Parts: sequence; structure tokens; C-alpha cells
Amino acid sequence: NLMNNGTLNSGSSTVNFGGNTVISGTSTSSFNNVTISASSSLTAPSTSINVAGTWTNNGTFTNNAGTVVFNGTSTIGGTNTTNFGGITIAASSTLTSPANLFVARNFTNNGTFNAGTGNLNLNGSVLQTLGGTSNTTFYDITTSNSVTVSSAQNISGILAINSGTFTTGGLLTLLSSASGDAMIGPVGGTLSGNITVQRYLPNGTSVKAYRYLASPVTGETVATWKASFPITGTFTDPSTQAEWPAIPGIVQASPSMYFYNESAGGAFSARYATYPLNGNSTSASSLVNGTGYAAYVRQTAPITLSVTGSVRTGNNVTVPVTNLAGDATDDGWNLIGNPFPAPINWSSVTMPAGLNNAVYLKDNTGNLTTAGNYVTYIGGTGNPVSYTGIIPSGEAFFVRYTTTGSTNIAFKEADKITTRNPTFLRTETIANILRAKLMVNGRQDELAIRLVDGAKDAVDNNFDAYKLTNDYLNFSSLSSDGKKLSINGAASLSTKLPLKKFPLFIAGNGTFLPSGRATITFSEIETFASSVDIYLKDAFVGDSIKVESKSSVYSFSITSDPKSYQDRFIISIGRANIVTSIQDEVQDNLISVYPNPSEGIFTIQLSKKFEKTVKAINSIGKEVGQIELTSEGDLLKGQFDLTSQSSGLYFIQISDGNKLYTKKVIKK
Repeated sequence: NLMNNGTLNSGSSTVNFGGNTVISGTSTSSFNNVTISASSSLTAPSTSINVAGTWTNNGTFTNNAGTVVFNGTSTIGGTNTTNFGGITIAASSTLTSPANLFVARNFTNNGTFNAGTGNLNLNGSVLQTLGGTSNTTFYDITTSNSVTVSSAQNISGILAINSGTFTTGGLLTLLSSASGDAMIGPVGGTLSGNITVQRYLPNGTSVKAYRYLASPVTGETVATWKASFPITGTFTDPSTQAEWPAIPGIVQASPSMYFYNESAGGAFSARYATYPLNGNSTSASSLVNGTGYAAYVRQTAPITLSVTGSVRTGNNVTVPVTNLAGDATDDGWNLIGNPFPAPINWSSVTMPAGLNNAVYLKDNTGNLTTAGNYVTYIGGTGNPVSYTGIIPSGEAFFVRYTTTGSTNIAFKEADKITTRNPTFLRTETIANILRAKLMVNGRQDELAIRLVDGAKDAVDNNFDAYKLTNDYLNFSSLSSDGKKLSINGAASLSTKLPLKKFPLFIAGNGTFLPSGRATITFSEIETFASSVDIYLKDAFVGDSIKVESKSSVYSFSITSDPKSYQDRFIISIGRANIVTSIQDEVQDNLISVYPNPSEGIFTIQLSKKFEKTVKAINSIGKEVGQIELTSEGDLLKGQFDLTSQSSGLYFIQISDGNKLYTKKVIKK
């Protein structure tokens, strides 16, 4: 044992406790490095000891409710975990955290604490405090006891309140940066007091854009956001050019912030209402938790927002949704917000009856090819494939309630994601899904078609995501009742329904009209059984191709004629023996001419049921060429060279001995 009633200062040496040692006495013992050897034990005094160097525990440490004061440059290690009583970091001293730091009393930082990616576990049996003169940034904090924050503290990872009451005193900040957002995990105890929650807004494309935002706390106002970016409109205290001299073009009376008023009626885009309301001030205009807002952020560099308020917890955190007009095309859409200061997994949310189970997020600052697009998720399927239904803290998103009236979405603690910066990748293969990506004029949009048991061919709430109009390019498929869908979940193939057709629809928006060269890239074809065939029919040129590789690309040209893009394409999915037994499908599927349009070289591909001689006819019926196809496996193939002919429309004439077939081609 070590009894110190005088002065013990170990200098720069290491004290190795190699037996069963109890420290006692009226004086405080000061050590440099402390090592507890394997199979040995050290019992601390109920007061304190000082450690200026490393702490290595390979045995057993009993804290005796005392405090270890780290008063140098210290690290904590060893083969065994140390359960400290209290920890104090002295002024001008530094402590680097281990992966897990267990503290049963108070944690006081008057120096520097390097948290790294460590977890501070507060596991005592009496009230604990987080305090000190330094503003400490922790990574993770896990509590199984009541804790009070007595001075300013930050978290960059996860606050997990497993039991007890965590009292913030308004002194806790959840940090957000380019590396990720801090969050509050599922709360098993009680959270008391206000919290400041940051939200880092990236801007990878350096554009001014509307951002879809929400407050993860209650009790905040628009004035707080207005301190981070200009907000203008007809309310009483809009931002001014003088306040933001580095951002040109600020017009005080021009509205730059909106909420979505579902009950207003009319077209989807006409239901945005300006906020704050006319005549109100920003300080009197609440940021309602669970409500989404569209705010125009004029900064082209990333910014960080902060809101302060209380956090809603529990398993009945409700957000209202309405459909006050009926079931028209634009009714039932609600712009709501993630109510938690944590990301949520949409797949975990309990859907009330009448809610379309899809979630819709607007991406205005992503890659320039997709900026202005909606991303969607429903029933395990995301569009694009990289989106898996995770909704960040502070994010606003659309949902659609399809039943007249109103209801609530009840969010629960288990809806939260419990890892910081999770890798949001699909962990299992979805069967029978076809993805198609359209690229034109430097813009792209995607759709997904999925065959799944339990789905309907008509639009249904469990498997279909509606097509909300993007800012530029729009690519969708149609349900059997004519609804435009981003994700089209249809019934599986059966003996009664061995073939399904999905009309596709291409459109622009506003001043953006598709034109010029375009491609459709197909993927995930391999998720279908080998007995299923997929075909793309091009009604504009009378062509059809079999989609059969893992990444099949179809190239085409879009002219000023709307028929060259709008409802030009049809996807057919069916059992091979059924598809080839239908006469219309035989005509389309076994004749392929590509690329179309082209500069003059056209590849012809036929089944061997056709004759080898193929002719080209111009628009006035005159034959301009003839070739003999050659056998390649089960097909006849050859190339027509029309490079010497004038640009325009031509017809490729094919015969099966009984009937003539023609395919329209365009020479550019």
C-alpha cells in the first residue's frame, strides 16, 4: 500500500503498481506515468491523484469515487478498460481519449481534451456534471445515469441517452461540418433543456439555389436563419443589401422563403406561400418543428446554420399531413421536415393509412447533371439507386396523403440512424428491377420499373413513387391507369399476365426542351430470370431492341417534333416464349436497325426467319440501295451505307417471304 501524508512527486519516471495497492493519506500523490501490471490492482483514494503522463491499465483499477487529475500531456491505454471516478484536466494540460472512456463522477476540462473518435461513457450512480473552463468538443457521449451540463460543451458524433435525465442547461451544441453531422440517438431516458443544432449546407456546384430546410428543434424563429443567409419578402424586417454587401442583387421586397400550403388548391407549383407572412417580423415567425420550408440561399459557398430550442423525444412525435381537396393530380402533397436532430430511416417509419409510402427530396445543389431533380424512395427501392431512404437532420421533404382529410405521421426513436455518417448503400439485391437513365443536353434523369408480388399495375401507395416535375429533364414510366411514376412497382409476371408493357414519357420543364443526341442506359437487367426478355420499342423510328446486357445503351436523336421524345418509347417485359408468340412483338423484337438516326451507316440485325436481301427506299419510294445479310450465329447481320445519300427519311425494307416489313431510319 501507499500512504502519503507528505509529498510524493515521481518526477519523470513511471510508477509500476505490481501488486495489490491502495493509495491513502492526507496528501495528494503526484505521478508521471502510471502502469498497473497484469494480475495487479490499484485502489485510488476518495480524494484525488495527479497524473502528468501516460495511464496504462493492464490489471484492475478501483476508483473509490475519487478523481484523477491529468496535469500534463496524457494518454490512456492498456489491455484493460479503466473505469474512472472523476476526471479533471488541469489548465494548460492535455488528455487524449481512448476509444472508450468510462467516468462515474464528474468530467471537468480546464485544459485540452482530444476526443478523436472516442466515446465518453458516463455510467455513475450519482448525478454527474460535464464542466470546466474549456469548451470541450466530444465525439460520442453515452449516458446510463443522470448528467448535468454546467459549461459550454460540443458533440461532433452521437449523444446516446440510455437512461437517466440529461440536462443541457442550454449549453450543448451538436456540431455539423463537411465531415458529418452530430446527432441525438434514440433516447431511452429524459432530455431536458435547450440544445443548439448546427446544419452544414454543402454547395458542390457553387450555385444560388432553393434549399429545402426544417428545424430539428422547437421554439425557433426565422430570425435565426436570417442571421446566416439573406431572407427577403414583404414582412417587416427583410434582409437588405447593406447588411449583405458581398452578395449583389438583393431586393428587399422579393420573397425568398416559402412554406407549402396543401389546402390552397391549384397546380403543385402554385401552392407555395411566402413566409414570413405579410406584416409579420422574422422574430415573430416560428420555424415549426416538422414543417418544411424552401429558402433561397444566395451564398455560393457552403454555410452552417444554427438553431436552438428543445428537442422532441419519444415514440409519438407527430407531424400532420392533409389532403383537403381530394384526389386530383396535385392534391395531397405536404412539405414536411425531419423532426429529430438525427437522420431517420424512412423504411422504419410507420406509415398511416392513406399515405403514399414514398419520400421525395429535392436536390438543387448536387452534380450539375442532376441538380434540380427529385430523389425518391419507396418499399426498398431508391431512385437513383444510391438513395436508400435516409433523411438527414434539418431536411425538408415531400410526402403525399391520398385520402381526403388529414392524419399524422408518428415518428419514433427507433426511426433514427444510430451511426454517424453511415454508408447508405443497398445491402441486398432487389429482384426483377430495371433501371433506365436518360441523358440529354447535359442533364439526366432516371426511372425504375420493378415487378414485385403484392403490387398492382395501377398506381398504389405501397410500391409506386409519383413523378414530381424536375427543374429541367423529366423521365418517367406510366402505370396502367396513366399515372407518371418515378418508381413503378407493378405486379409480377404470371401465367395470366405473362407480358407487361410500360409506356415511357420524356419532357422538359419551362425553357428547357430536350434536343439533339440522347442516350438511355439500362442497368440491373441481371435481376430478372433468364427466361424473361426485355425490349425497348422506339415508336418514332419503328425500331425495337432487346435489352440484354448488364449495361445496355440506346442512342437516339430528339428533334423539334414532340413525337421524337414525349411518348416515343415502350418497355416490354415478358416471358420469352410468350413474347415471341405474339405477332406484333415478333415484328418489333426480331428486327433491329441501329444507330438511328446516324450519319449514314446503319447496322441491320434480323432473325433467320427473314430473307437475306434488304433494300433501302427513299421518301418518294425509289430504291437507293440493296445488300445481302450474312449469317452470324442465330442472326442475319449487315450494314447499309447511305453516306452518299441526302439527309432525310428512308425506309429499310425486309421480307420474310410472305410479308414486307419496313423500318424508318433518319440520315443526319
